[in-house]
Amino acid sequence: RAGDLVHIPGGEEHWHGAGPSTLVVHLAITIADTDWLDAVSDADYMLGF
Repeated sequence: RAGDLVHIPGGEEHWHGAGPSTLVVHLAITIADTDWLDAVSDADYMLGF
């Protein structure tokens, strides 16, 4: 919901995104390295969630 704040603990696998008719603002403050997971192809992205 608008204004929600989410804290993700270190080591927790998660994703960032929004639905087709919604927006998302993502602000990340990182004090350590980031371990990126699998890339998502354009075709998979267009399938939705």
